[in-house]
Amino acid sequence: PKNFKFYAGSIEFTTYYRTEVNIVNNNSATVVIQEEDRIYNIPVNVDTTTNLDFSFLLPVRQYKQTAQEFQVDSDLKAYQFFTIDVPIKGKVQSLIVSVKDPGGTEDKIYQQFSSLYLMSSTDYGYVSRKTAKGRRIFFGNGLIGIQPLPGSTISILVNETEGLNGNVIAGSVKRGERIYYTPPSSPQTKIIDYTVTNASGAVGGAEEEDLEETRSNSIIALTALNRLVSE
Repeated sequence: PKNFKFYAGSIEFTTYYRTEVNIVNNNSATVVIQEEDRIYNIPVNVDTTTNLDFSFLLPVRQYKQTAQEFQVDSDLKAYQFFTIDVPIKGKVQSLIVSVKDPGGTEDKIYQQFSSLYLMSSTDYGYVSRKTAKGRRIFFGNGLIGIQPLPGSTISILVNETEGLNGNVIAGSVKRGERIYYTPPSSPQTKIIDYTVTNASGAVGGAEEEDLEETRSNSIIALTALNRLVSE
């Protein structure tokens, strides 16, 4: 399934797509991954000496997901900005912010902006700022960005990363979650026996900006506004 987890010690690596593995007559295999509306066929290496083992490579990302929920104040006034503080212990790889109206059934995904003042009155957006304890999320007021309705439920999905510590060396990933299989001829669920390792080291992990760098870069982004400027 999507968000399947592998581990290098306590460091978590996650798939961001659904994987389907088909075994045909115990002598061939196909692997297909689906990421949203995109589908990819993954090359499969079959052990021709026994025809009992096969292997394939999957891309993974180093983060773990945590979910939090917040309620919009029921007495939120018209044209009033709304702010929530999200406690986060690790480093943030990304945030997914969604809002469900009172009594609603669907979540509306909000997009991140670098400043409140870059949002129009029709933008479902938010601004994120780093704090000593996590993130502070700012929403619009109806004139600058859409204002969440009073009593709405805000869902925050946080992808937390280890930063530089996530750049593990090759061979560090040694275990993963269990894979279950139910044979067509039997209702009994079985556990698939498999081994996993990372053939190459993980790359791309970086540290977050500290508070001073975040403050400085926010000021630069707001004053420049994509214009050509000098220091």
